[in-house]
Amino acid sequence: QIEEEIDLAFTNINKYFPNYTLPEVYTFFGGFKYGVIFYDDVVGIGLENFLGKNSKFYSFLGEPKYFRDYKNPDFISSNVVEVWCNNYFLQDNKVDFLSKLIYFGKIMYFTNDVLSKNEVQNNLRFSKKQLDWLLENESKIWSFIIENKLLYSQRERDYRSFFYYSPFVKGMPKEAPARLGYFIGMKIVESYMKNNRVSINELMLENDYSKILNKSKYKPRK
Repeated sequence: QIEEEIDLAFTNINKYFPNYTLPEVYTFFGGFKYGVIFYDDVVGIGLENFLGKNSKFYSFLGEPKYFRDYKNPDFISSNVVEVWCNNYFLQDNKVDFLSKLIYFGKIMYFTNDVLSKNEVQNNLRFSKKQLDWLLENESKIWSFIIENKLLYSQRERDYRSFFYYSPFVKGMPKEAPARLGYFIGMKIVESYMKNNRVSINELMLENDYSKILNKSKYKPRK
């Protein structure tokens, strides 16, 4: 199943970007140090990092519960697409909240397109329960971002949990899953694509993140 998902992803990616080299994909054992890596047109998948959250090995290693939740084999193909995208589209000089929000939103929109047969929560790497909470609280999350003046913040310590693995999101209810910036960014990009005549190729190559936000006319329902 995972092999089929990855094959489908790169088949679709090749349709959008035929001039980009498609990588070879290898699985390996890396001593529980590496999940998915990209180097020299090779994608490597450390399978021992996707044994499922209840694997006894993670208990032996003393990994925190919140981190085990991301060890789901259903998340492999989404990880592969994101790592591939980072190799071609990531702008290292973008360090503010808005840039990360829109960038990861683009990645998730793209992932949902090239892995359209996957469950959205798997592409986002959330549980169904977490995704349901995000959908129900989308407007509250956006209000929190605006009211706390995070949108243009360059203080990464204030928003790391919005984009990276963490036991909680700073300032949010305990139900809020870490990396929820991926979800809000995706919703903004969905609105942008709905309200503008833009191809996926143009979207992925667009690095004016303020433009995407402004033209998205994003306004979550309360």
